[in-house]
Amino acid sequence: MNQTKETIYIDVDDDITGIIDRVVSSKETIVAAVLPKRADALHSSVNLRLLKRAAEEAKKSLVLITTEVPILKLAGLTRVHVAESLTSKPYLPVKPESDATETIVSEPLDELALDPAKSIGELSGDKATVVIPSDPRDSLALDEDTIELDNLESGDPKDKKDEPHVKKDKKLSVPSFDRFRKRIFIFSGIGLFLAIFLFFATFVWPRATITIKTEKSNVETRLEFTANIAQVALDESTKVLPAEQKEIKKTLTEKFTATGKQDNGNKASGTMTIYNCSDTDSTVPAGTTFTNNGFSFALNSATTVPASDFFSPASGGACKKNRSANGAVTATSGGGDYNLSANRTYSSNAGSTLTGLGSAMGGGTSKIVTVVSAEDIDTAKKIIVAKSTDEHKSELVSLFKASSKFGLVETFSATQGEVMSSPKVGEEAGEAMLSAPFIYQMLGVSLSEIEKLLTTTQNAKIDTKKQKIYDSGIDTAKIGQLERPSAGEAKMSLTGTGIAGPKLDADTIANEVAGQSGGATKQIISSRPDIASVEVRYDPFWVFSTPKKVSRITIIFDAAD
Repeated sequence: MNQTKETIYIDVDDDITGIIDRVVSSKETIVAAVLPKRADALHSSVNLRLLKRAAEEAKKSLVLITTEVPILKLAGLTRVHVAESLTSKPYLPVKPESDATETIVSEPLDELALDPAKSIGELSGDKATVVIPSDPRDSLALDEDTIELDNLESGDPKDKKDEPHVKKDKKLSVPSFDRFRKRIFIFSGIGLFLAIFLFFATFVWPRATITIKTEKSNVETRLEFTANIAQVALDESTKVLPAEQKEIKKTLTEKFTATGKQDNGNKASGTMTIYNCSDTDSTVPAGTTFTNNGFSFALNSATTVPASDFFSPASGGACKKNRSANGAVTATSGGGDYNLSANRTYSSNAGSTLTGLGSAMGGGTSKIVTVVSAEDIDTAKKIIVAKSTDEHKSELVSLFKASSKFGLVETFSATQGEVMSSPKVGEEAGEAMLSAPFIYQMLGVSLSEIEKLLTTTQNAKIDTKKQKIYDSGIDTAKIGQLERPSAGEAKMSLTGTGIAGPKLDADTIANEVAGQSGGATKQIISSRPDIASVEVRYDPFWVFSTPKKVSRITIIFDAAD
């Protein structure tokens, strides 16, 4: 049974890892590795042992195709089979001895039972003679051509048993220019990297952060100022700040369930005899209502009623109701309850001098439906008004912040427009919607201008020759509204606590400690009065002294508790 083989070609620049991967990944049992001249990767017994071990673990029979004496010696030492060409028979070179001239002795292949009497091409079952092309990488069919390596020596390896093996004089070997050039590039790159790293590590990256804690004193402050949209610029003497007014318009809605009841049946109708107990004739307009026991009827059209005569005072002076006028009337609401009997007396909403005497009222039918009532509107309106306005305050504050202003939340106001109901009062509905338009307004001022007034007030309470304000306390100050003369003006009050400490100059300190060690830096700063503590932090971790460049020194002042 023929064993299969694969021929691989090793390049001068291939490293041992790449060669091992190619041998192990071969799909054939026999791997013939054709070596070029000066195959540096295999001029090492360690590399050759690694290659052999990898081939054995992958169950491959490795044969090196070479005639280089150094590799032949190493192959004999590591027990790796070699052959002069792909048409030659593989053999094991004799292990070299240290003090004698060795000869190369052919030994039969073992481990995978390679026949030493056959060439590598024959072991693979090829009938044709296998040769190597002048450029191995251009070979397409290794088993069909007969070629010899350019470093092939004539003769059969068996005939070399009796020839002395001449040791190569290492002093006469020509150095590899490619290896020398690679080393030059590698060491040049390393040197350039180190130079750049040292430059950045010395002049670019080093930074110092110095935190100076000072003794503090609280400065309690109360400031009253006025924000006015008519003011153009800050007036420190009168403490009037130019203000800006922003507003947003929102329509708030509230759903509610209608609870009113109404009879939408047919309305009863009839005739009303109207009496005018006055001294002049009276024209009663259409829509005038006449009511009896809670049932109201409206006059369909205007009617002129003549004045009635009165009895004499001696007879009591009562109205004779001797003159009257008739008018058609219709019930103000539907329902059968409005079908009233005749001869009922009705009072008028037009005055006490007009009264009516009704005929029989009929035609009314009942149909009770749910409608929007006035009470429903009032309830929904209260809910809308009670809704939180925090989101509208926050929105106005955000608008001021976007324009670098500070919104005075205390000046927030909300103006309500006309409330609308859909459906309207008296209209049939199950669920209804109430909407109410609002205009939200707020005044805003420049935060820096408030802080300027606050700092001026605080400086008047300290000795500015020895102290300075480190924190005005504007962030924690409480602001309240004292008076609102108009929509565009507000008188405000501000109370807060400022922090004062020793007067120190960051630039002066940075120049004093530049280039000093960490200990000297602390000593220089701590020698100043009213210094509680000094903390020095260097970055990166290898920095142990303050940078010489002042721009790389950060001074932080922190008032101690």
